[in-house]
Amino acid sequence: MILNSYPTNHHFYTPWALFVMWLTVRSEMRQNATYNSLIRQVGFCRMQSFDTVSRFTSESVPMFLDGRILMGVGLSNENMKSSEGFLCGACLRVTHVENFYEWNSELTQWGGMIPESPPPFLVMVMDQCTDPVCTRDFLDFDIYNEHQPVMNGNPYHVEWTLVPCPVKEEEPMEYILCTATTCHADDEAQNLTVGDIISTPVEYWSLTIRNTRMPLTQVMVEYQGSFIPLRLENAWVWDQGPYSLKDGIHLKIRIKDHPQILNEVLEMPSLDTPTSIGYRGGIRFVGAVSGDEVKL
Repeated sequence: MILNSYPTNHHFYTPWALFVMWLTVRSEMRQNATYNSLIRQVGFCRMQSFDTVSRFTSESVPMFLDGRILMGVGLSNENMKSSEGFLCGACLRVTHVENFYEWNSELTQWGGMIPESPPPFLVMVMDQCTDPVCTRDFLDFDIYNEHQPVMNGNPYHVEWTLVPCPVKEEEPMEYILCTATTCHADDEAQNLTVGDIISTPVEYWSLTIRNTRMPLTQVMVEYQGSFIPLRLENAWVWDQGPYSLKDGIHLKIRIKDHPQILNEVLEMPSLDTPTSIGYRGGIRFVGAVSGDEVKL
């Protein structure tokens, strides 16, 4: 009988196995992006509707619909938690990315791989990535295809910076108002009106504020003569007692790097106005503050 002269608690690998392990570690070290099939999902930030299957069907903000923003992304939870402002709806300028594909305008089909890195392009934070792989500065590129172009691996060597969003001067801020019974994936896509939602005071409502140049740092609402800060979750939340939405909402808004507090008085649409089916009963409307009032 031939005895094994090596300690039995040690592992020995063939040269090929060691090479594969080295490639795996090297890939993990350089990978800081993935693709995400964000089909029929509203995402953490409510920047697109539950019925989204393409750019055109997303019911998103104008700068995404017309292509000023190339793609949506999910951003690492580490970045979201440590930011000075709320990063949902923020714009990032991707200055470098490798192993990246060309995409059609609707983000439903990919073409050939782009040699080296494409020219810089803008993306918008539409989701939050909490997976373990999503370390700081990780981007999850949103696409509208159930399959993903990963035969050659995921994108890597991604570099980006936070920049002002390309809001046009005449474009107002947008709002999606939700209550305890609307804007959830399991809510029925029924034909509701604004009157169905706001005819009586509600204990809870939340406000998604979109189409802003820079991240918001604080939102306050007038209530019984005082301005009370709204609590931040994936939107700005009121849960401080009965609130009569039909009387409108008076906000004070602080924006990152903006010297002044913005005043916005939101008047509710007429009671017979249909709510958004894509946002499952959410009330989607625009305010009075436009892009030229929040220039940096």
